[in-house]
Amino acid sequence: MVHNNPGEAPFVTKFNDTAFLKSWGYTGQCPKFFLPAAITYDSFDAFLLPAGPAEREWSEKMAAAIDGHLKDAKANNMPLYPLFGEDDRALEIGDAIKSR
Repeated sequence: MVHNNPGEAPFVTKFNDTAFLKSWGYTGQCPKFFLPAAITYDSFDAFLLPAGPAEREWSEKMAAAIDGHLKDAKANNMPLYPLFGEDDRALEIGDAIKSR
């Protein structure tokens, strides 16, 4: 129901709350996860997203938010049917690989 844009603050709404949706009779959620933005790629090549810069911090926050959403859904017995989107970070990583 809620589409948060990567790089912008998430919408503050009760429709992000799994317990609220469950109370309204919803039987599933379709969150949009930006997985390429939530991966540090350390096991592949630490050069791509080194520790320290703001981009790394943002990526780690994105991963924590996804983990939180998964835990919340599990705690509320709410099935998830996630949508996966591409973002500019995946393109930046491709450019970084090409430039090496």
